[in-house]
Amino acid sequence: MAGVITTEASKCKIQVLQQHADKTDERAERLEREVEAEHCARKQAEAEVASLNQHIQLVEEELDQAQEHLAAALQKLEKVKKAEDEREWTVKSIENRALKHEEKMDLPEIKLNKTNHINEQANQKYEK
Repeated sequence: MAGVITTEASKCKIQVLQQHADKTDERAERLEREVEAEHCARKQAEAEVASLNQHIQLVEEELDQAQEHLAAALQKLEKVKKAEDEREWTVKSIENRALKHEEKMDLPEIKLNKTNHINEQANQKYEK
């Protein structure tokens, strides 16, 4: 009878160990699937990072070009402003000269009017 109990106990122990081994195998398979899923996710993330890095590089190149265009445009604007300032100075200078010429032209006319007035007064005195 002791042999039957040991056989029964051994069978129970084997069955328990078999269940434990099955659970361990299931857990190992599940962990392998998780590792594979994590591996795929990591590869996708690496590909996305590479794509984003390439996009960043293109954006940086576009930024560099835009900055070059901006610098060129600012230089042109500065030249235009300088030319405009020079033109304004020239226009003011011409206006000042024209004003001085007008004043000079007004003097003979004023003198002529005074002379005509004096002449008329003299004529009126002479006629009397």
